Amino acid sequence: MSERTRRNVQWIRGRALIGMLLAAAVPAMLVAGTAWACAPSQGTISFNSLEYYPGDEVIVSGSNFPRDTTLELTLQSPSGSTTTVGNGVSTGDDSTFRDSFSLSSSAEVGDYAVIAKTDSMSLRATFKVVPQPAIGFNALEHYSGGEVIVSGSNFPMGSPVELTLRSPSGAITRVGSSLSTDGVGSFEGSFSLSSSAEPGQYVVSAQAGATFARETFSVVQRPVSESESEPTPPPPAPIPGVVGVVFPAKLELERAQVMRGDRRLDVLAPITGRASGEVGVEFFAAQRRHKFTEVVDSENRRVRFDRAIPAEQARLGTGIMTITYPGDEDTRPQEVRLRAASQPANLELERPRIDDGHLKAQGTISDRAQGIVRLQLQYVVDGQTETVKLRGRIDDGRWEIDEALSKDVRDGIAGRTGAVHSYTLFTGYFERRIRGEMQAFQILGDR
Repeated sequence: MSERTRRNVQWIRGRALIGMLLAAAVPAMLVAGTAWACAPSQGTISFNSLEYYPGDEVIVSGSNFPRDTTLELTLQSPSGSTTTVGNGVSTGDDSTFRDSFSLSSSAEVGDYAVIAKTDSMSLRATFKVVPQPAIGFNALEHYSGGEVIVSGSNFPMGSPVELTLRSPSGAITRVGSSLSTDGVGSFEGSFSLSSSAEPGQYVVSAQAGATFARETFSVVQRPVSESESEPTPPPPAPIPGVVGVVFPAKLELERAQVMRGDRRLDVLAPITGRASGEVGVEFFAAQRRHKFTEVVDSENRRVRFDRAIPAEQARLGTGIMTITYPGDEDTRPQEVRLRAASQPANLELERPRIDDGHLKAQGTISDRAQGIVRLQLQYVVDGQTETVKLRGRIDDGRWEIDEALSKDVRDGIAGRTGAVHSYTLFTGYFERRIRGEMQAFQILGDR
């Protein structure tokens, strides 16, 4: 074979090899190019927020959808129910859309999904509905000089809380001190109104981080005393043993337990065997007031009940309970307002006594409790019940009261009708879910 022939053969073989390589490469390039050209663009759905409260407006935006196409928007609730939402929306030339809808004011809390669907594609995105932060008070009407208890729920957990008060005239002051939310986002604080607080509507605002809530209460004028408004009614008819006056109710609170898992309120409140009829009960928690009545068990000298309560109240695990006994023909009315919670206070004391003009009382309480133990001394003078309020600070599970009584009080006790009774109470401790307890004693007999 000549040199020229040999070079021609090599050239032909080289061309063949190149052709074979091209034959293999071109289809692969064509396939890859086809996959890139034919794969649909990835659409996206977004919201104006990732968390909403019930009743909020949700704004939905989408991009990279087919152009000039009508979409169907569907909302799926945490429980799985679905409903069509929006106002009938289509994409534009830029393949985007924007629409909105409002959540129900009773929307359940949890994860929601929005499904955007066209004839050729379906996409899903989620957002969350969370409980709305709220605050409430121990009462919606207060007198000047009174104590306002503020409770809040659904705030960020473990966050400092700032409370401000705006008066009817617009003056703003900071109230409460060293408040923080607990492990479930709740808090409780209190402040005292000025003795010269103007009547009208007040606004309390609570802020923890970026979470904010406000609520209103009213300061009303204290009613004119009975002696100023109309003649004093005649005293009750004489009763054997105590002339000219009815007996005290001796209402106590041995147990007021919130049972979270069972969603129940379990209460045992001793009362005098003379009491009869019914008591009114109000349980205030999670910005709800749950009211009912219970029959007085005169034979067993108690008010005893175990009642179902709303789920949100049980979940909070504590609240303010008020028991109101209206009185009867031989028993005076009485009202008790203390905290119901899951943990006992273990309030213990011996009978208080009056010694050399001093009221003396001491006892023990759970070493987890903080604050004060209160004592109310009650007696009747000229048909009117007189109440003296005393207090002792809790120190490492112990408390003591030793306070001199004024001359007016000593004279009133000396001139009393009937016995002298004491009511010793711990109102409760919110942060540690310790409930309130109260014990009643007769400390001086009839005279």
